[in-house]
Amino acid sequence: MKNYNKFVVHCNTAVYTSQQLKQSNAIDILDEAENETDEDEVYVKSIMRTRERTFIIVNHIKTILGYYKFIMRSEPEKLRKYNVMAGIYLEKKTYNQLDEELYCSTKTIERDRKEAIEDISVLIFGVDGLKLDA
Repeated sequence: MKNYNKFVVHCNTAVYTSQQLKQSNAIDILDEAENETDEDEVYVKSIMRTRERTFIIVNHIKTILGYYKFIMRSEPEKLRKYNVMAGIYLEKKTYNQLDEELYCSTKTIERDRKEAIEDISVLIFGVDGLKLDA
């Protein structure tokens, strides 16, 4: 979650998009560069693949966050977990700002953050998101 906003920026600012790839051949794009090498073509394709994979993850996370907010809306304490997580990771608020907004202690904010991350990890990664306690 801490890198979510950076992923969004990456998707929005990647130099080459999949649409550009469909419209142009990677070699044609590289012909415009001065020192074309085979490594450049691999690099451009790698950038495009990375952007596409990041875009898929960002959209998956957006969907999961919407679902999480929906399932947590039923009780104020549960909704607070969503608000803590969204406040910290999406809105970049401080614990002190959240303390005041949500009328709770820093300890409660930290506990809610940890629990929300555990919940969301399972929703995003499935069984791979579970931490097994030994």
